[in-house]
Amino acid sequence: MKTAYLALAGLVVSALPAAAQGPDAWQFRWQKGQALTYKVEHTTTLTETLNTGKTESTSKLNLVKRWQVTAVDAKNVASLELSLVAMRHEQKRSNGEVLLFDSADLAKSTPELKEQMGKFIGKPLANLRIDSTGRVVEVILGVANRYESEPPFVLVLPGQAVAPGQSWQRNFELALDPPLGTSDKLKGKQIYLVKTVAAGKATLDTTT
Repeated sequence: MKTAYLALAGLVVSALPAAAQGPDAWQFRWQKGQALTYKVEHTTTLTETLNTGKTESTSKLNLVKRWQVTAVDAKNVASLELSLVAMRHEQKRSNGEVLLFDSADLAKSTPELKEQMGKFIGKPLANLRIDSTGRVVEVILGVANRYESEPPFVLVLPGQAVAPGQSWQRNFELALDPPLGTSDKLKGKQIYLVKTVAAGKATLDTTT
């Protein structure tokens, strides 16, 4: 069981007027040209135990991602594009060798990584159509299975007004592609519980 606390900001707007769902419905209110830029950091440590002893390697990946609203239709379904604004990836191998890619300082980057990773910077990685609750209705570019199990903005909104103590749930399927599985699908469920609502912001507890 995994529990996380979420603070809704940026593109997520709570308690805003929504004619179709009611005056206090929680929904995304998309605007063409709107963008959400955020940072992601992954740190990995790999330890191998051999007859001759232990070896350790580490990897640190820093990303700056951006979702851009490129269009909004009459039903408030938005077309959004995901791109990488910046990337820094440092790998320290067990033999002491350091491999580096830094989009902000290409001169210091390892040539092989510069060629492999540089092509992803500033290019569209995904293009989706998303409704007012945050559900993906169409994947134009990207891996569809990924957004079934992990919504682009972490959660799916209820489309109606909710108060502290109330909850809603999202059912989904998780596909285990090779090497983790043979594309078998597992049924999953996420429950969102409203902890607090104050000054236009909500704190939620989500359990998968």
